[in-house]
Amino acid sequence: MKISIKAALGNMVFDMPEEKVVILMNLALQCAVMQHTETRQVAQVLKKPPKVKKCITPQSEEADPEKEQVEEGEKYKGMLSIKCEHCGEVGNFSAKTPIDTYVCEHCGKETVLKGLSKIKWLCECGNNWVYKTNRTNPIIEMRCIHCDTPVDLEYNPKHKEYRKME
Repeated sequence: MKISIKAALGNMVFDMPEEKVVILMNLALQCAVMQHTETRQVAQVLKKPPKVKKCITPQSEEADPEKEQVEEGEKYKGMLSIKCEHCGEVGNFSAKTPIDTYVCEHCGKETVLKGLSKIKWLCECGNNWVYKTNRTNPIIEMRCIHCDTPVDLEYNPKHKEYRKME
């Protein structure tokens, strides 16, 4: 299975077995949310590094101030719940650096991020969650990362955000 990682240092594509991809995704989620997983733990789980198929490094371009201003307004970071505009699969993740596109884990196609709505709820376990989403359903379901409790959220057009149903 191929997995691609986009980072400030460049884009990388790895070819690895599906069970190791699941382990890697779980570890990445733990690192992003709880920030307690260490690099050596990741290396221990994978036992040997996956074979790199290709690595694309960012190309240097002359700075265009107008272009940078437009891009900054359309970038998002933090907890995101993005629905792929091509296949409809939803990806929940934490973006540490601002992003303007989402690459679907299911179909591999890109979804441009713009005009995202907020998702806000307080879980029964006491954790308060705030996400951004491009979803447009009147009611959506999310799960707490810590306790896995499902919660139904209703869109509030007045505040342009999803809130826990009463």
